[in-house]
Amino acid sequence: MNKEFVATATLNREVFRKLRPEIDEAIKGIGERDGVTLKVGNASFSQVEGKFQLHVSMKDQDGLEPEERLFKLRAHLYGLDPNWLGETFEFGEDFLQIIGLNRNARKNTVILEKNGRTRVAAPHQMVKRFMERK
Repeated sequence: MNKEFVATATLNREVFRKLRPEIDEAIKGIGERDGVTLKVGNASFSQVEGKFQLHVSMKDQDGLEPEERLFKLRAHLYGLDPNWLGETFEFGEDFLQIIGLNRNARKNTVILEKNGRTRVAAPHQMVKRFMERK
């Protein structure tokens, strides 16, 4: 067990931030073995216990995740180029990579990865504006 966590008297947000990448890395191999994608979701915790959500999604024969496939199929409906999937653009000090579409969102429809770590959502108009400037 990591000594940093043993010294902590209670569970807090920082403990869960440190655990998330390690758990993601640990379950990645299991997902690859079984042909699914496993991702750690939101966490909830008290001072003595906590839990993470686990998101499981199937990979299709094309190897794309559901949000990637949706981007390829429906990007043109939002005025976006389907070939922009995986492309990166600069937004202030951050680099945002297009990783898919969220079919349940009304406003922030495009799923982006911020600096290769955090997932964020943005309106398709903003993404289009920045990609056309590129």
